[in-house]
Amino acid sequence: MSELVKSGFIVDKDFKTLDFCEHCIIGKSHKQSFPKAKHVTNGILEYVHSDLWGSPSTPDNLAGPKYFVTFIDDFSKKVWIYFLKTKDEVFSKFREWKAEVETKTEKKVKCLRTDNGLEFCNKQFDDYCKKAGIKRHRTCTYTPQQNGVSERMNRTILTFGCTAYVHITEEKTGPRAIKGVFVGYPMGTKGYRVWIEEEGRCRTIRNVVFNEDELGPSPSAESEGTSDQGGEESSSSSNSSSDEEQDHEVDSERDHESESGDTETLDTYVLARDRERRHNVRPPSRYEDGNFVAYALNVIDDLEVQEPKS
Repeated sequence: MSELVKSGFIVDKDFKTLDFCEHCIIGKSHKQSFPKAKHVTNGILEYVHSDLWGSPSTPDNLAGPKYFVTFIDDFSKKVWIYFLKTKDEVFSKFREWKAEVETKTEKKVKCLRTDNGLEFCNKQFDDYCKKAGIKRHRTCTYTPQQNGVSERMNRTILTFGCTAYVHITEEKTGPRAIKGVFVGYPMGTKGYRVWIEEEGRCRTIRNVVFNEDELGPSPSAESEGTSDQGGEESSSSSNSSSDEEQDHEVDSERDHESESGDTETLDTYVLARDRERRHNVRPPSRYEDGNFVAYALNVIDDLEVQEPKS
């Protein structure tokens, strides 16, 4: 009603204050808006944000982990990322991170903000924080906005991996760089870690040129490229389905024959008779481009030919 008065649809003198209406609240309830956050810290490690990202259905990455946990210092905005294979590794990584940063900075972690995930809310984690004097701040259920610093960082990390060009000096006449994907920084080494798809491995190297405007190809890029031909493939899917069924029947027959063949003894096996025959036998490589007449003439020269007696 107040909004209608402000808009001029209702005269102010006709407006009366309405009593609290329970039916209106039940029928028109909605979520409260989030005001702009006002949080001030005075030093490093006074307030730390943390969150876990991933799920059991997440495809394995190149090293195998399905999760990662982040620790973000509110004062310096520095981010630490640890990759995990299971959720129960969060506690051990937190202790590892806490010991490292407190040794380097000579300061103590004072407050930790997380969600209500069981990887953070368990007796082992709670007892450790209570013993270390770390205050815990948690979010309300299904309210990720209250841990917005970590949630926004998760979205940033998922877009990580720009194209990188690694300098190589293998051949003087060949290319001087190879294309890869920037995946991070190595521990204890002054360089960059770059995934080289052609080699199927990561390189730790210093001489790298980055193209930050282009993201590197994902492992599924090739499959996405083939999906563009889905229209052509779908038209022949009905015809190929019957072929696949026939192939499956043939394979099952072969498996049955191989199982029965395993029961035969070696005494009944004859190499000349039972060995697998070669197909598409070609003449020697130097005669591939010639005809069989030239091949025969070259062979006949090496034979001893008897002259006729009469």
